[in-house]
Amino acid sequence: MIKIRSVPDQPAMTVYPAIGYPVDRDTWRVSVSGFAWYAPEEFNRRQKMMIGMLRNVMGVTSEELQTPTFESRINQFMAAACAKLPLEIRIGKSRFPIRKATRRNGSFEDVFHVRSKDLGLVGNQQESQQSLRETTFELASPEFDQPLATGKVFLFPANGISVVSDIDDTIKDTQVGDRKELLANTFLREFRSIEGMAELYQSWAKQGAAFHYVSSSPWQLFDALYQFGETSGFPSGTMHLRNFRLRDHLLRKIVLRRNGKVLAIRKLLQALPDRKFILIGDSGEKDPKIYRKICRQFPSQVKAVFIRDLEHRPIEAERLAKLNKTIPDGLCARFESAETLRELASPLFA
Repeated sequence: MIKIRSVPDQPAMTVYPAIGYPVDRDTWRVSVSGFAWYAPEEFNRRQKMMIGMLRNVMGVTSEELQTPTFESRINQFMAAACAKLPLEIRIGKSRFPIRKATRRNGSFEDVFHVRSKDLGLVGNQQESQQSLRETTFELASPEFDQPLATGKVFLFPANGISVVSDIDDTIKDTQVGDRKELLANTFLREFRSIEGMAELYQSWAKQGAAFHYVSSSPWQLFDALYQFGETSGFPSGTMHLRNFRLRDHLLRKIVLRRNGKVLAIRKLLQALPDRKFILIGDSGEKDPKIYRKICRQFPSQVKAVFIRDLEHRPIEAERLAKLNKTIPDGLCARFESAETLRELASPLFA
């Protein structure tokens, strides 16, 4: 988990795991992003109305909302964005000012070139660029004496297999197709993993695969989703969620789940141009359409697409055929269980 330093009047930080990619023998390109926000001391009238709407749709009582799970998940949706905050990244002995202060919604992102020695890579540089490694960085601001947070950097080898995995209804039981269940699973219940998926992903990780988890879920769920991945036994990896800012229609916007997956996956493939990708999603939302678009844009990088066939909304044969045509040199198939996926994907790890 990302470590947040709790200091009065100091913003909290949500820091996504960063991506590192070798540029040459002694330099890495590191991409960082996240959000700065202030936790609410108490909910105002409008926020209480939002929670009341949420409670009515879920069909629960006010007492059922008085749980640590609900409170921890709803708090960040009610948080105030910390805008115009200057930030810098500290890696090793080097400091890298983020070129733009946090935006109106508190978000920030930037790309830096970092020397191998600052990343803790010593000895044979060629060897250090052939296996997945991890290191950390500090996020700080000149407006505060102490660092605001620590983050993780994944250092990806130039070559290899990367698995881009959807989260909801692919590795986590969310039931996106049922609005009431979706909201209850999002705000009230402990997250539940899809049987066998963590073990399968771990077996692929042992064979050298790297992982990137992509979701239409709002960034406010990052901490909960990151913890879910850890406790469920999924391999660690980067995580890419949807930007979301609370305005007047919290409930509608969460349910509609506007999709930012295409942009997130496109950035991934552009950031890791020499790696080969396996895309895994489900038939419940727009994954087949999204993955088809990605296959068209990056035909040489996508080696396989697997779609989990949901009972309540199976993928039509026509849509699967269209998707299959976009990767003539790759593999496209649907699966219902982790064991079936293991068998389908086995040639990719032979």
